[in-house]
Formats: sequence, C-alpha cells, structure tokens
Amino acid sequence: MIMSAIIYYNSVSSLRQEIEQSNLNKLEQVEKITAERMKELETLAARISYDPRLTPYMISHDYYSGEAIDELKKYKANSSIIELKLDYYLHSVNLAE
Repeated sequence: MIMSAIIYYNSVSSLRQEIEQSNLNKLEQVEKITAERMKELETLAARISYDPRLTPYMISHDYYSGEAIDELKKYKANSSIIELKLDYYLHSVNLAE
C-alpha cells in the first residue's frame, strides 16, 4: 500500500509538472505572437501616417476620398489584424458620402 502511494504521488507530481510546462510553453508562444503583431501594427501605423494619400484632408474631401479608401483597402489586404477596424471605418466613410 505504501508502494502504491509513492508511485501515485510520483505520477501525479510528474503529470502536474508536464501540464505546467505545457501551459508555460503555450503562454510563451502567445507572448511571441502578440509581440510580433504589435510590431506589425506599429510598422503599419507608421506607413499610414506618412502616406500622403491618407491625410485628413484627402479622406474628408469628396473627390479624393475614393482614392484614400482604395489606399486603405490595400493596407487591409496586407494585414489581417486591421481588417475589422478598417471595415468599420470604410463603412462609416461610405455612409457619409
């Protein structure tokens, strides 16, 4: 009976360690992916802010807003992260027209 208790304790302890290590590995993977996405967003934000076709004037102007929308759609095609935000913005711009 004592032998069974020792084996049980060792098995439970070993299983607990494996589960903890697996969870830590998953968390590290999520951290890495999140850091990469944040870096991608920072790069994308910098590119958008320097794009002359996406100035507040170009976006709000009746004639040039179509060009600005087309440019935003190009950014949308290159980044899956901004898809929902951009869809909302493009929808609100189209309603304003």
